[in-house]
Amino acid sequence: MKTKLPLLLCLLSGWLGIAVGQDFHQRLDLSNSGICRDLVRMPDGSVILVGELTGSLIPRGWVARLDADGKLIWSQTVDNLTNSSRFRTVIADTDSSVMIGGTIFVDNLQGKDMLVCRMNLKGKVQWTRTLDVDFEDELWDICPSNKGVLLTGHTQDNNADYDLVVGFLD
Repeated sequence: MKTKLPLLLCLLSGWLGIAVGQDFHQRLDLSNSGICRDLVRMPDGSVILVGELTGSLIPRGWVARLDADGKLIWSQTVDNLTNSSRFRTVIADTDSSVMIGGTIFVDNLQGKDMLVCRMNLKGKVQWTRTLDVDFEDELWDICPSNKGVLLTGHTQDNNADYDLVVGFLD
């Protein structure tokens, strides 16, 4: 279940400050200018943050885990993705894993595909799946369902026409 927390995200020149309605304020020094797009609280009280590092010309999908006291457990990019990526959303899949949704850039950054990956709470990617609908596809949100993962986003063809995409990933 996705939990929206009272939070304050301060994203200035490579740092992230977060206050999640408790007595802590944690500043994460991300040397590559990080942007946090979403977060989820896990049953053990830890928080998973997703977004991207934008310090270079090529964005990299980024994931971090904070413990229940707001201390950083780990922070990483997903290194098995050979292209640049942006993570936009995260949901708790089980007590010990999350699903992350976003966009992966393909064809020398000329095209985009939707991306969903499953990661355990130690930061190990269990699997990744991409969805190529048309020329430029972007995933905006995911949620669990009895048929798999419901996803939504948009696609753009070579004529710059946009269409809504809603589907299931099993």
